Amino acid sequence: PGDDASRQLLLSDAQALSNRFNSISSQLTQQNANVNGNLADMADQVNKLAATVAQLNQKISEISNAGGQPNDLLDARNETVHQLSTFTGAQVIERNGSLDIYLGSGQPRVMGSTASKLEVVPSKTDPSRSAIQLNRGSSTIDITSVVTGGEMGGLLRYRSTVLDPAMNELGRVALVVADQMN
Repeated sequence: PGDDASRQLLLSDAQALSNRFNSISSQLTQQNANVNGNLADMADQVNKLAATVAQLNQKISEISNAGGQPNDLLDARNETVHQLSTFTGAQVIERNGSLDIYLGSGQPRVMGSTASKLEVVPSKTDPSRSAIQLNRGSSTIDITSVVTGGEMGGLLRYRSTVLDPAMNELGRVALVVADQMN
């Protein structure tokens, strides 16, 4: 605009639009932080449940080998496995009276009386996003792409199918508006 009043109006409207873009970006960034925090909390709960299953496997094995009937422990273990599967999904295989639990594409989570640990770490490709690793003591494996079940899988799907596209689209729109304004 050639006159000062119109130019000032345009600049104030552009500033208001910029503030809206920043506000939406902040909300999406907060959503990403919430996903990261929820993944970390769930990983802690999964680790506790897996350790409980491993301990129950050990106790059940000891009682069974002594000729006892560990019915209460079997019920407790089944309930714990059920709770565990709500977080990550799980494949359960009974082996010699113990339950072995596998994740996603067959990654061992609980083997007899040994439980691997889930760790939530910054992603190697984007440190603002959390990745999930399976720590088996001597090695760690990034299992973010294979956690598809349960609540953790749901959070990862939300991030990849809703949050990431929204952030990308907001960036594209902001670039086009900035390009057109300049």
